[in-house]
Amino acid sequence: MNLTTRQYDDIKRQIKNITKGEYPDLLDDFTQEVLLIFLENPRASELMVSGEYKWYIIRIALNQFRSSTSTFYYKYKKHKNIELTENIDMEEENYDYEKDEAIELIMNGLDQMYKSFNDRHRYEAIIILLYYSTGESYTKLGKTLEVDRTTISKTFKRGIENLKEYYIQKDIEIPSTISKAIIDSKILKEIQTPKEEDKRAIYEKWIRDNQAIFFNHSMRTPENNKMVYEIFNYFNGTNEKPKGCGACIAQKYHYFQKLYF
Repeated sequence: MNLTTRQYDDIKRQIKNITKGEYPDLLDDFTQEVLLIFLENPRASELMVSGEYKWYIIRIALNQFRSSTSTFYYKYKKHKNIELTENIDMEEENYDYEKDEAIELIMNGLDQMYKSFNDRHRYEAIIILLYYSTGESYTKLGKTLEVDRTTISKTFKRGIENLKEYYIQKDIEIPSTISKAIIDSKILKEIQTPKEEDKRAIYEKWIRDNQAIFFNHSMRTPENNKMVYEIFNYFNGTNEKPKGCGACIAQKYHYFQKLYF
C-alpha cells in the first residue's frame, strides 16, 4: 500500500483525535501499528482504490486504543503502567462502541468540512454546528442569522448529505448525543457567526437549487414567492412584499432569471 504524505498525515491526525492527545510519544508507533493491521486485510488494496480505507483504519484505531487485550496495549500501553480498574472494565463492557465511533467520525468529518477550501461546504458545516448547538430548530437558527428557516433547512440537509458523501464517505445515522459532542467540541469555539457575504451565498444557493420555479410559474408557491421577495429586497435594499399582483411577482422571478440563468 502506497500512501501519499497527505494521506498519511490525515490518518495520523485522525488517530491523534481518537487518542485525544494521550501518549503523544506513541503516536507514530500507534499509527504504524494500525496501518500494519489494515494491510493484513485481504481487501486492503480494494479499499484504497474505493476510498473506503479511512473507515476501516479508524475502526481499527478505535478498537486498538480502547481494548485492554489489543496488540497495541500489550506492545506499548501496558509498559506505561496503565492500571485498568474494575469501574473502567465495567464501562468497557457496557460501552456503545458503534455510537461512539459514529460520533468520532462525524466530529472528524465536521472538522474537515469546516476547514475545507470549499466555501459552500464550510458554510454548511457552520450551519450544522450551530443547528445542533442552539436547540435543533431551523426557526430559532434562522432568527439568529436573520435568514429564512426554509433556507436554513435546505442548507442543513444539503450539508448533512455532503458531510456523509465527502468527509465521512458513508451513510451514517446521526446519534442523538451529537448535540452534546458539538457543544463540548473545540470546533464550536473556533467558528465565526456567518457574515453578510455568507448570507448572500445562502440566497444564491437557494436560487440555483430552485431553478425550475424561475421558468415554470405553475410550480411557484406562496412560500416561494415570499422567499423571492426576501432575496430581491436583500439584493436591492428595498422592502417590497408579495401581494395579489401576478405581474409584479412574475417581474421578480424574471429579475433573477436574467441575473443567474
